[in-house]
Amino acid sequence: MGTAAEMPVGVVGAGTMGAGIAQVALEAGHSVHLYDPDPAALDRARGRIEDWLNRRAAKRAASGGPAASGGPTAPGVVAADLLRGLSVASSVEELAAGAGLIVEAVLEDLALKVRLFEALDAAATPDAILATNTSALSVSAIGAGTRHPGRVVGLHFFNPAPVMRLVEVVQPSTAEGPVVDRAMRLMTAWGKTPAVRMPRASSSTGSTGRTHWRRSGSSKPAWRTSSSWMLRPGRTATRWARSS
Repeated sequence: MGTAAEMPVGVVGAGTMGAGIAQVALEAGHSVHLYDPDPAALDRARGRIEDWLNRRAAKRAASGGPAASGGPTAPGVVAADLLRGLSVASSVEELAAGAGLIVEAVLEDLALKVRLFEALDAAATPDAILATNTSALSVSAIGAGTRHPGRVVGLHFFNPAPVMRLVEVVQPSTAEGPVVDRAMRLMTAWGKTPAVRMPRASSSTGSTGRTHWRRSGSSKPAWRTSSSWMLRPGRTATRWARSS
């Protein structure tokens, strides 16, 4: 599918976290397709991304970075150029077409996520990675209804996604090793610090028992109980796609 940066990325959910993940992918050079059933949420997400890109470009310009010389690299031009890579999908099927990575950032509702991943799995290309940003639900349970659970992983970004470097790469027992490796390499290419978490046991409501956690490039595990490691579920909202 070409180089990593040429690979289109899909993001489902235009809440704070979805918009942040879309921005990170844009800044890494990807074209990004964003889907949300609420047009107002999509408008807010685009405005939020534009504001963040402008502020980050202005900060780099002030520090003598690549946006410091004015003209074609002025902060506003930098943001506008990146925003051209953002498009809105009218359906899950349109979002999935051609995407090499699809990240779900919707409400922490297991039944909703299961139905969504079934639809994504049916529409996505065979080599696409399907990732959930869940902080509390079982990744294997989310992918249980798909025909290809081996390509379902967790990519847990921390808020705000454009700023926080750590990304927890959750590897359920059903995930294929090469898929996890690809996800790790992508997160590194995005300027993140990926850390693998491998739940030893899971339930329909989240991980239980001990968790094997390691940073990228390290074979030494760190053991934490799930109760001390897991974050709270996303806030409840009136529409399903407005997580966090």
